[in-house]
Amino acid sequence: MKSRGSLSGAGVGEKLFWFAFKCSLAVDVLQKEKPEDLARVWAQFAVAKLNPGTAPIQSALGVGFEEGGRFQVGTLSAKGRFLNMVPMPPVVETVVTEPEERRPLRLGLEATGFGVFPVSKFERLSRAFREETGRDYDGSEAARRVAEQSDTLRPLLEEFDRSARERGSEPAIQREERSRVLADLAEGLRPLVEGIRAGESRAGSQFRDEFSTLKAQAFAISLRDVFEVDFPDPDTELGRLVEQYNTVEPERDPETFQMDWATFDTERDAILEEIGKIDQRVVDALQNRLRLPEEFRDVELQYQQAVGLRDQLGDIPKYTPFPLSLQEKLQDFRGDMLRAREERKNVVGSDNVESVADFMRTVGRARDLADNFIEAAIDLGSSRWRAENISPEYENFIIANREALLLFYPNLRNDRIGDLILAVEGAAQPVGVR
Repeated sequence: MKSRGSLSGAGVGEKLFWFAFKCSLAVDVLQKEKPEDLARVWAQFAVAKLNPGTAPIQSALGVGFEEGGRFQVGTLSAKGRFLNMVPMPPVVETVVTEPEERRPLRLGLEATGFGVFPVSKFERLSRAFREETGRDYDGSEAARRVAEQSDTLRPLLEEFDRSARERGSEPAIQREERSRVLADLAEGLRPLVEGIRAGESRAGSQFRDEFSTLKAQAFAISLRDVFEVDFPDPDTELGRLVEQYNTVEPERDPETFQMDWATFDTERDAILEEIGKIDQRVVDALQNRLRLPEEFRDVELQYQQAVGLRDQLGDIPKYTPFPLSLQEKLQDFRGDMLRAREERKNVVGSDNVESVADFMRTVGRARDLADNFIEAAIDLGSSRWRAENISPEYENFIIANREALLLFYPNLRNDRIGDLILAVEGAAQPVGVR
């Protein structure tokens, strides 16, 4: 603990004994606690050697030990000044200020003058983590996630974080500030969560968009958690992927012209998977950070289910004339042409740009693309062609999973699918769909 009894009249032998004892404690701190705690050990050692007659003066100046064993210079609280000023035996002070140390062995050592230092918050967390998982606690995001999900470890982690902030640890303070930013963003989802529960038609798609914003912010914070920088070196592979992740933007579906959030999420997740191959800590940190309040858990699970179903839907060919690989190439070409045409309109004006079909033919032929490929990409823009050629498997998947999917991806519902859903729901028993 704090062993501040007077040693001014002790003999040389006793002084040497105490010096050796304190040195052994310093070594113990280096071996079992964080090295920066060594300064606290020697601060306590120095104060313990002072004549108690100076203690009231020191306390009045705010110099001494704060509750919990922290040594302060000029910043003692009123309670800390009182406890350092009152000439109470160390064992009494231990009982008053160190509730976690009220154990017979420690109090016995304190009463006989062998004041041992409390086990640090980090050491208590490390020991418990080792007992529960069989692994050392290394402070990584993966380890923090394990601790936060454990009823036994969570209080110890919170105590350690709180102690670090109170000690003025800049990383701990910054982490808390970043956590507060994410907590505020997550809390902003509350009206949408309540809207989803109430059956509001647009709440699901709005939740999806806001959650995407939250995920982007959580990714940026995860980089800071792991590397303590906002952007890794752009000349590295990791830096290139991070830049690519940050520049992905949602685009309009080349067929329906609606925002294609599903493709946006898929592209970001693919980049994140590549980042994980280089440094898994970033992925671990994102998973740890990207969590909603427990009371939102039901809606979060619904959304996760919808995302999984949307990924499955992406593996089903949408139109019968094309295999999936060709369909993706047609959609990419059509999307490129629509963006290029918009850029052209901004330069020369709308009246001086060809129709979508003619623009695609002109550019496609300039690229030596086959006419049937170009015409197929043009056909994707026709609602009539899409209705006539849509894959029955694709339609049936949406209809079978309509409640989960359409809540968050309402743009998957067109007039035809809407009519088929009405027919299925209105029938006395399931009917075949195409």
